[in-house]
Amino acid sequence: MRIRAGSYVRILIRELGLNQPFLVDACTHDFDGTDHTMSLELKMI
Repeated sequence: MRIRAGSYVRILIRELGLNQPFLVDACTHDFDGTDHTMSLELKMI
């Protein structure tokens, strides 16, 4: 729950050579029992 719009997350995708912070533009948290998923809209900074 710490991730929300306005925060930064570091994205690492080795296959693409990507390792940098992104700004969270929009975030939706979904809970189903003990499962927690998020949908993120990110902006490259």
